[in-house]
Amino acid sequence: FGDGIGALTVYLQKEGFQPIPMWTLSGHQDDNWFQGKVGFVVDSDHSLLIEAKITQTDEGDIGIDDLLITNGYCPTFPVFATPPDAYTTTRPAVTTGITTPP
Repeated sequence: FGDGIGALTVYLQKEGFQPIPMWTLSGHQDDNWFQGKVGFVVDSDHSLLIEAKITQTDEGDIGIDDLLITNGYCPTFPVFATPPDAYTTTRPAVTTGITTPP
């Protein structure tokens, strides 16, 4: 709440990899509490990181309450909270295929 809000971001981090932004909201979001949801699938140990950034002013508050982690499907909410680089990795993807010579 306030003009000094930068962003609230949730990251998923696998050991040995850079954190992947999974959910982010930036800027003033009104002075009410809002629900946010993010879904992710993991097949090994991961860390969940929550980062709150402010701008250069001190006129803003970011609060987190009632964090709940459950097993099952969860769509991102609000839908515009999915960052453009979500679900990317720092290692290149390996693709395979059959090529036919010309």
